[in-house]
Amino acid sequence: MSYLFYLITCVILIIVQTSVFPMIAPQISFYDLILLFIIYLGTYKQLKEGLPSVLIISLVMDSLSGAPMGLYLTAYLWVYFGVRWLGRFLDSGSFILLPVAVASGVLLENIFFVVPFFAGETRFYVTAVAVYRIIVNVLCAVITGPFIIVVMFTVQERWEKIFKYFFKSRSV
Repeated sequence: MSYLFYLITCVILIIVQTSVFPMIAPQISFYDLILLFIIYLGTYKQLKEGLPSVLIISLVMDSLSGAPMGLYLTAYLWVYFGVRWLGRFLDSGSFILLPVAVASGVLLENIFFVVPFFAGETRFYVTAVAVYRIIVNVLCAVITGPFIIVVMFTVQERWEKIFKYFFKSRSV
């Protein structure tokens, strides 16, 4: 039942990110909401449950986006394993891990998205607008990201309890 929860959560996040946010404020670029789900999987789930989900989600995002194939796969795998590595040193329930993981994940993903645009250029430069958007994305993610991840954790716990209640074996 966890994979069904992951599927529903990802579909909701993709719809919100691609349809709702651009309708609310088309000039503002929001950080990647799927990245919060990747951080959630890296923080709270085991490798055998999280890694297949990350692979499937990243391939779906690679297919839906206009980015070069494998860009989301690379970014999400780096973030996922980076969060798992941070989890070895910090408690997964600590108030330090989630903001640090969210900030580093959004920053790393933005770096992965900016660098390919300048790969063929002889000079590497980043505009002030790009730096401003990255800083705004990181700050927004640090403020809202941990809250969204905790909500995901709570909803999945309740999801599991409901399914255990309705689908437990009942003897007559």
